Amino acid sequence: MTASKAPLSIGEIAAQVDVVDRSEIDERGDQRLTQAISHVPGVIVSTVAGSFESVMLRGLPRESNEFTSTLLLIDGVPQTDSRNSSRVTPASTDTRGGELGTRWTPTPRVSAYVNAALYRNRFGGFVIEQAGGDTDLTGNRLPISPDRIVNAGVTFTPVPRLAVRVDVKHVGDVMMDRGNTFQLDPYTLLDAAVSWRTGPTRITLSAHNLFNAEYYWNGDWSRAESADPGAPRQLLLTTSFSFR
Repeated sequence: MTASKAPLSIGEIAAQVDVVDRSEIDERGDQRLTQAISHVPGVIVSTVAGSFESVMLRGLPRESNEFTSTLLLIDGVPQTDSRNSSRVTPASTDTRGGELGTRWTPTPRVSAYVNAALYRNRFGGFVIEQAGGDTDLTGNRLPISPDRIVNAGVTFTPVPRLAVRVDVKHVGDVMMDRGNTFQLDPYTLLDAAVSWRTGPTRITLSAHNLFNAEYYWNGDWSRAESADPGAPRQLLLTTSFSFR
């Protein structure tokens, strides 16, 4: 995903850049864009209503229609739906936080990474005026907006053709509604993959949510009457070819 259609080097982009290269995608057996970016700092991917995937960036929640709080572009093209909802929400909010991460390669056969996104996303001066009395939401947490997202992983290459990879993702608790009366518990997911490469061919066996953890991530935030379950365990056997 880029913010420009022009080919730019990392040094020419005046913003934080996270790179997911081809080898990382192949080692994990990722088949979709949402899988490839799921371990980028500050990114959460969820399946909404069992029908489509939603991307949340930097702790800002998906609200109502798709991508209303953050602008998502692929090669400079905004990702909108039929109602053209890809724009920044003009609500009064107080968003603070930051991201940090590091990579470590202790030996040529072992590499590891960890990154964390820590946020404090709250309503600013937000009062709902109603005939029966005003509702003051100032200082409340934004719905579906975790205060922490942590990713970690390790890759072990015992022989040049074989790679074993384990990734862990932890997402903190979230509030379901603007009144902060319904809280969803934090959750931790583990993905694992084993890939074998011979010549131009790579075969990968991958598992997403390996331990089949039960968790809830999204739902009807306006009334907090329902919550969507997260994706169950998924096993994939994939083959990729490199023509060079």
